[in-house]
Amino acid sequence: MLAPADPVHPSGSAQPLRASSKDLLERLEQAEQQLARLRADNERLRVLLGQPAPGAPTPDEPAVPTLFPTHEPASPIDSSASPKEKVALMRALFRGQDEVYAVRWTNSRTGKAGYAPAVAGASRGAPGRSKRHLPLTDEVIQEHLVGAKTIGVYPLLKDDTCWFLACDFDGGSWALDAVAFLDVCSRHGVPAALERSRSGDGGHVSILFTSPRPGGLGPPARDRVAARDDGHARRDGSCQL
Repeated sequence: MLAPADPVHPSGSAQPLRASSKDLLERLEQAEQQLARLRADNERLRVLLGQPAPGAPTPDEPAVPTLFPTHEPASPIDSSASPKEKVALMRALFRGQDEVYAVRWTNSRTGKAGYAPAVAGASRGAPGRSKRHLPLTDEVIQEHLVGAKTIGVYPLLKDDTCWFLACDFDGGSWALDAVAFLDVCSRHGVPAALERSRSGDGGHVSILFTSPRPGGLGPPARDRVAARDDGHARRDGSCQL
């Protein structure tokens, strides 16, 4: 009669697998904690996506996911509209300073990119030399719409008011954060629109006003916002279109 062999280690080695009851209890506790976290994450996602709870009665009307709400079109402007109509729509939605705009630049050597005020001569200017900022014209917006250049607007006007609010979401959880933000806007009756960022690794939520609103940022706070390295608030304080 053969003697029973010791259990083999999962790695395949001949080392016997021996676990004390204390180790097993610790592993079981860790597994239960992980399961609780996963259940909490599932519940949070269910609420954000507007899905009913398990076992809940079927509603008379199907739930509309918060991520893709259905709205009436905001404007009759579509791809068949004339360039003049499209430029007018952009100006109406994203109103900012007309005396200056931001243009995207890329360093061909390092690959680094950013935004800076557009100045005469297509140069960022030499240190100590005065720069003549270029105005935001219909022609510039048309170039942006056809992809000839990438520009941004400066939403904060000289009287410290603005016509729209842009919120930037980055990081691994940007999609969930943006959906949660949209959900709060919806519950408070605030229309908001989500778009994917240029990099594809984030999103922007825009809230458009029907009249100018106080910016609510004094110079120190405004400088801190303009000093952000990434996202919708650029180093120069502009907003990407």
